[in-house]
Amino acid sequence: MRRSLAIFIAGSIALGSVQFAAAADEVPLTPQDVDIRLKQGAPDRYFPEIAQKAGVVGRAEVLCKITATGSLEACQVIAEEPSGCRFGEALVRLASFMKASRRAKDGAPTSGREFVFATSFELPADVRRLDAKGC
Repeated sequence: MRRSLAIFIAGSIALGSVQFAAAADEVPLTPQDVDIRLKQGAPDRYFPEIAQKAGVVGRAEVLCKITATGSLEACQVIAEEPSGCRFGEALVRLASFMKASRRAKDGAPTSGREFVFATSFELPADVRRLDAKGC
């Protein structure tokens, strides 16, 4: 029997640090600035197979561009821990199922803006290996 492994997008999107911005005066939007929802048909769980087999949990952070329709595109992994476990790749995949509101919470349009977010990937306690350091 295969175990169900999940990340919880709504509860785990977190503000992350950003190394760069699109313009000097415009910093990327964060989950605190804009409402994000999952598109219909989005997977409710995804965990990198390599990390699952190793019993490793991790974290990833991505930077995406918000389109005129609210889709996230051109996503780049800007942080991943531990490296090599494909958590960044998994978050980029999940970002393709997300949609941003057309206006930020302050009323500014989101189209063309950068959006940065992070999430943690967790395993059930009975699957997680406490001594696991990487994949």
